[in-house]
Amino acid sequence: MTIQEIYCDESGFTGNNLLDKNNPYFAYTTVAISNEEAKDFVAQIIKDNKIQNELKFSSLIKNSKGKQIITQILSTFHDNTKISIYHKKYSLACKFFEYVFEPTISGNNKLFYELNFHKFISNILYF
Repeated sequence: MTIQEIYCDESGFTGNNLLDKNNPYFAYTTVAISNEEAKDFVAQIIKDNKIQNELKFSSLIKNSKGKQIITQILSTFHDNTKISIYHKKYSLACKFFEYVFEPTISGNNKLFYELNFHKFISNILYF
């Protein structure tokens, strides 16, 4: 039996500040790749592009060469990657529903969820 290694990383974490106008999104990415393949690929990218430290999106996105590196990484691993992107302001609206409304309807929440009441309230709060 082979064990599949999966690596995860996040971007855009601002803690409880979900209304940060300069950073409105949070992303979480996973890639299924062996440790050896990851090390070799990163080492080659760093060597080929004379990068000082680690591959950081915030540094790469600032220039066209960095954007080419991002494209290369995504092209190489697109079949092994999953990316989730969350809008923080909408997430806050959903959290508000869960903390304020959910306890009051918990006795019969199946009915409310089937009617998409949670989406209705979250969207009103978001807009």
